[in-house]
Amino acid sequence: MSVARYRIGRREVAVVIAKRGNRWRVVVQAGRDPLTGQRRQLSGSAASKTEASRLERALLAQAAERVAPRIMLRKVVAEWWQSGPRLAPSTRANYRMNLDRHILPLLGSRQVSEIRPRLVASFLVHLADKGLAPGTVRKVRTVLSAVMSYAVAMEYVESNPVMKVPPPELDAEERVASTLEETAALMLAAEHHDPEFLTYLWVAAEEGGRRGETLALRWGCVDFDMGVLTIDATITRGDDGVKLRSRTKNKKPRRVAVSSHTLDLLAELKRRPRSSSRSRQVRSFVSAPTTSCSAAASAAAATRSTGGRRTRARRRADSGASRSWRECGRMSTSTACATR
Repeated sequence: MSVARYRIGRREVAVVIAKRGNRWRVVVQAGRDPLTGQRRQLSGSAASKTEASRLERALLAQAAERVAPRIMLRKVVAEWWQSGPRLAPSTRANYRMNLDRHILPLLGSRQVSEIRPRLVASFLVHLADKGLAPGTVRKVRTVLSAVMSYAVAMEYVESNPVMKVPPPELDAEERVASTLEETAALMLAAEHHDPEFLTYLWVAAEEGGRRGETLALRWGCVDFDMGVLTIDATITRGDDGVKLRSRTKNKKPRRVAVSSHTLDLLAELKRRPRSSSRSRQVRSFVSAPTTSCSAAASAAAATRSTGGRRTRARRRADSGASRSWRECGRMSTSTACATR
């Protein structure tokens, strides 16, 4: 009797060849089924030792198919998606788009065992040659890596080949914030043409939140007495549509002090009749001017009121905005004349 051990994927397979009478019996023990716990065993008999060796190779090939089955990437993606990966709604929609647009058309029909580092590198180069920006290629790589990590967890492959391929370098683009002059012109134009949009700009500038967080503010989040906004939710767009989520991206609510003028604008908005559905829909997709928040906050104190009870943080918000606003005093006057 002879016993040999082989490794197939992450598992060890034992092969026993023993002569019984005039025949040779070959048994391949491939561990246990992870679901039922039953032994995985393949066996057969041969008339000679040479035939027993050929039978051993055939049984090992069958064991390899059971231990590490040949499965296409498309099916792995379907299994992973059905398992319900924990993704934010907007992230889930972005992952689905990258899967359907970039990954599945080129790699979906490949066996998951064929996804090797060299293939991944060629795939990323192909995306770049098609004109995709480095940031987009990095996102596609992230999605493919998530799929292959699931394949590793399910023991379809031994390692994640995507992790062995570095992402493309991002272009060093300079981020240019709006100047005080540009911010003042924007504020004055909004005041003249769209007072509700002006309120959004002031609030977004002072509280400095993400676009979805600003759009998710409700009246219950505004403390008019203390001059504080509570940011505790966000609006996101996912495969289930545009929804109000009851927590922010970092899952922690925060409180932000705002100036008196912002509170006055909010109070005026609260008294004003609600806008038409079309107007609200247009404003739902406006990008918050996060790059010009400091300049917009400076403009926020131009016409602020001084009445009412203010907290220390609120007084700091007013005084800081006032100092910055004075830096563009003459400009704001001339721009106001030109706008009006």
